[in-house]
Amino acid sequence: MDVRIIRAIAVTAVSLFCGCLFTTQSFNRGKLLQPGVSRFGGGVGVTPISEENFGPVTMRDTFYTWTSYKSTGWERKNIRSFSVQYRLGVLEKRPFGNGLEIGWMVQAPVAIYSGYAAVLELDSRFGFNPWVTESGVMYHNVSLGWDIGQWVDNTWFAEYAVGYEHGPITPYFNIRAIAGGTDFFGHSRDPIASDSVGGLGRFDSSKRVFKGRATAGIALATGEIPFVPDYIIPEMNAVFPDYDTLRNVGMSFSLGFQWEFK
Repeated sequence: MDVRIIRAIAVTAVSLFCGCLFTTQSFNRGKLLQPGVSRFGGGVGVTPISEENFGPVTMRDTFYTWTSYKSTGWERKNIRSFSVQYRLGVLEKRPFGNGLEIGWMVQAPVAIYSGYAAVLELDSRFGFNPWVTESGVMYHNVSLGWDIGQWVDNTWFAEYAVGYEHGPITPYFNIRAIAGGTDFFGHSRDPIASDSVGGLGRFDSSKRVFKGRATAGIALATGEIPFVPDYIIPEMNAVFPDYDTLRNVGMSFSLGFQWEFK
């Protein structure tokens, strides 16, 4: 095999394990779709990010003068983040009493330790028996999934979501445990795993980063109005700890739009 092909394969393989990514939009309100029913939508939000700035520096030696660049510090920014989401109801009762739903979401950009990235999220949601009250129904589910960044960084998550459906209004809350990637390229604040220019760290599962995400929102059903989303969903997310280089907790605000197809 050509040496250039081997090198390209090696570089690609290394790149498959880089970074620690997570999403900042959810719209999981506890209730699952019935089998055969699908939901398509998206969201727009404001996501905080820390960005490192660089400035020119004049370098001199005995014979030459040249311009280099060095860090001038970090800056906090809020960026617009967009998502596209698709969900499909698969089972009505099994395996845990109230069905199974699968789906995917693409969100871009999201924050990493220094910069921007896009994330593809794949998950399955397992519904539990709802709690019926005089004024509404409380639905809840557990979601298990995988986040894929610009590289396959093996970010896994487990999430519990609960929502209280009261007529056209469903306030909801969910909490997610995130096991981030092994961070092969050392884009972390661990001085052992990385140097000042983000050098290679060791491929070590102990470098895996663990985070939490809490989400609260309200799903508003609009009724069957042509060309109008079936649901409009304002939402707030908090990712913690060590959100990025400057923040311990990152707060994001989003607005979701969804259409259901039966």
